[in-house]
Amino acid sequence: MVEKRKIWQIGLVVADMEAARCELREVLGLEFPVPRSRRFGDYEIKVSIAPTGPPYFELIEGEPGGPWDGRTGSRLDHLSYWVENLRLERERLLAEGCPVFIDGAKLGLHASYHVLPHTNVRVEPVTSSYKDQVRGSWGIDDVDSVWNPRAPWQLGFMVDEIEAARDEFSRVLGVEWTPVKARGKGGDLSVCMTTDGPPYLELVHAGEDADLAWRPSPRFDHLAYWAEDLMAESSRLDRLGAPFVQEIRPEIRFHHAPKSGIRMEVMAGSYRDAVRLGWGVEDVG
Repeated sequence: MVEKRKIWQIGLVVADMEAARCELREVLGLEFPVPRSRRFGDYEIKVSIAPTGPPYFELIEGEPGGPWDGRTGSRLDHLSYWVENLRLERERLLAEGCPVFIDGAKLGLHASYHVLPHTNVRVEPVTSSYKDQVRGSWGIDDVDSVWNPRAPWQLGFMVDEIEAARDEFSRVLGVEWTPVKARGKGGDLSVCMTTDGPPYLELVHAGEDADLAWRPSPRFDHLAYWAEDLMAESSRLDRLGAPFVQEIRPEIRFHHAPKSGIRMEVMAGSYRDAVRLGWGVEDVG
């Protein structure tokens, strides 16, 4: 198995940078600095990275018609990790069946983008020589760690074929998985998690009879975090314009933050022990 890739950044494409910055400040307490213009090949983008992490959140607003065009809706877009040699990582990902989305190596840039076919997720390997520039440009010091206790403890993905997605993530990111378990009413959801975290990766396959308030399709789907008072947090999110979507069980409520495209799985803090026992994972925050 490939050496594990540590996710240091989560990228979001947004339709309106200012609206997304405001929303995430209120909803998740993230402070995004003034956006900066960047050119990625033929495309002009605006970028802002919150210095609270890891993992760190990056907002991207792109030009109409470009690869980071958010006019069809803000969305969770990519996972970023460090590599020593960008060219070798490009060749490895191509060999693993992950096509190039943007070839940074050909453009003389510090990063490239590839697409994972079974999850429709983009991964962004970034050359480690760029770390000092990130530290200096964005005021971020701890770019090598994986997680801090205030960050989401889990990243969720909807998939069509859970075994194929598990295999893909294992080959690309070097992660290992728990067994697949049946969840939901009547076992209409198939779920598994990585064994190493946080943040843990979760894969969810929804059967045709799954009682979900949103249409499941392969994608980077949600972020999970703990709330010691679940109902108070749910009410707070409603007031801030991140409405309640669905209660999966009494300890889990989903909300959607429309300006940033984030679906949040808010989990009661009292449910931590059930997660530890049910999945055999310890460090869930």
